[in-house]
Amino acid sequence: RQQPPYSGARAEYIASQQLNADRAPALVSLASLAINEQRWADAEELLLQAIKTEPWYVPASVNLADFYRAQQREPEAEKTLKQALTIVPDNADLQLSYGLLLVRQQQLAQALTHLQQASQQSIDPYYHYVYALALQQTGKQAAARAVLDNAAKNLRYSRDVQLARVENAWKEQDITTATQYLAEWLGHDSQDPAALQWQQTIGMKRP
Repeated sequence: RQQPPYSGARAEYIASQQLNADRAPALVSLASLAINEQRWADAEELLLQAIKTEPWYVPASVNLADFYRAQQREPEAEKTLKQALTIVPDNADLQLSYGLLLVRQQQLAQALTHLQQASQQSIDPYYHYVYALALQQTGKQAAARAVLDNAAKNLRYSRDVQLARVENAWKEQDITTATQYLAEWLGHDSQDPAALQWQQTIGMKRP
């Protein structure tokens, strides 16, 4: 930050964001810069101001909750997400963040409800992947497989989903299905090192 080129660019960036300091997105951007520079008090103040300015702007609440989580201030993270959900209850990002918070609190039954809603409200396969992992944690393997299979049909490729499908079938000793899943994975990315490793593992186990 002490180098002149960076200092100039930083000052220009801050000035450009301050032109819109009456809007939550600009405040969130300034908060992100503060976090990167470890100016914790400034970051918290900016995020709180963003929420006060536009309570419906979800990134402000999600970022503040993540900020509190990183500082091990879970009660404040929970309060932030709960307040945001009263304003924007059908937002996938909020549902996901709150669901993950409940997972950290070992409240898996409640977490599943929010993670399921998040997966239903978003086409992003990552939301389905997280929901499937939570299902697996509660022993609902068949349901987890169904969620992953549905996510795999999404036009957006997800390496996490493909890997989880193979691992899920393998743990259930269903080599035929694991092989099928692996073939689909390789169809998306034939050079993925993890997929190639699984190809070797499964090939060695097949009769």
